[in-house]
Amino acid sequence: MVSAQGEKGRPKVYIFRLKECDPAKCTAQKLGRLGLARITHRLQSIPPRSLLLYPSTETLVSPADRHIIAQWGIRPSTAPGTASGG
Repeated sequence: MVSAQGEKGRPKVYIFRLKECDPAKCTAQKLGRLGLARITHRLQSIPPRSLLLYPSTETLVSPADRHIIAQWGIRPSTAPGTASGG
């Protein structure tokens, strides 16, 4: 099992969850249960310099972002008006 804290070669994944979706269908919850992501309900507990993944962005993640991901982690986000990770 992969730790949400990041293992060598694996990024840390933080998910800010608003508890708006069905926990049984929530992808974020499943990632947390499997130890693949750290679920949080406080934005302050996510490193501020982590790479934010946003579904409607036009900018892609590239190998140039590797140092940011390795040091600070990844934090997925949902677009306004969509389900929060369900």
